[in-house]
Amino acid sequence: MTRAVNNKFFETRDYSMFKKIRGNRPVDEAHVKQLKKLIADKDLMDPIRVNQNKEVVDGQHTLQARKADSYTHLRAHETV
Repeated sequence: MTRAVNNKFFETRDYSMFKKIRGNRPVDEAHVKQLKKLIADKDLMDPIRVNQNKEVVDGQHTLQARKADSYTHLRAHETV
């Protein structure tokens, strides 16, 4: 399920639409674990940043943390 919030932000549970971008640092599993706890405790719906090709520019750890819980939505901000 994907729904438009406005022309720059959107929310989705379809995490498969996002891709890694060349140059992304390796995912730190300890950081992902910490983010999963923060999301469970108080989810502020901080968006990840993606480009027009849905490549993650910023927020790869947040993406991995949300993938672990398929019930949570992910908010993304598409940048040009």
